[in-house]
Amino acid sequence: MAEHFTYRVTWSEEDGEHVGTCLEFPSLSHLAGDPANALSGIRQLVADVVADMQANAEPVPQPLADAHYSGKFMTRIPPELHRRLAMEAEEEQVSLNRLVSSRLSMLPAVAGAHHLRGAGRKVAARKSGSAKRRK
Repeated sequence: MAEHFTYRVTWSEEDGEHVGTCLEFPSLSHLAGDPANALSGIRQLVADVVADMQANAEPVPQPLADAHYSGKFMTRIPPELHRRLAMEAEEEQVSLNRLVSSRLSMLPAVAGAHHLRGAGRKVAARKSGSAKRRK
């Protein structure tokens, strides 16, 4: 199961090391001097945590890779934006859905965007090669 989770390795200027993280376990991280060790460290940490959770009959998060998406989601937008988008869709002779889908698909994928949510959050593990589970 641990191999299906979403892992990322980024450079931490603050720590002067690479930090491995897992999207499904945002409280976990592993610091290492090189990217390969940061990745192997976080993978092992997640495997250990999953085993511990299973041993204690705790629910384990579903890997995002195993989730199924319908392709539909609803969002609320200001009426003025709705009007403007509807007008643009009419001008382009496409549905509002197609216009918005096209616009969303053109957005650049921002590496590490999940860190914006936790801006200012400290990495749990402070020592080289260390790992820690945050509560």
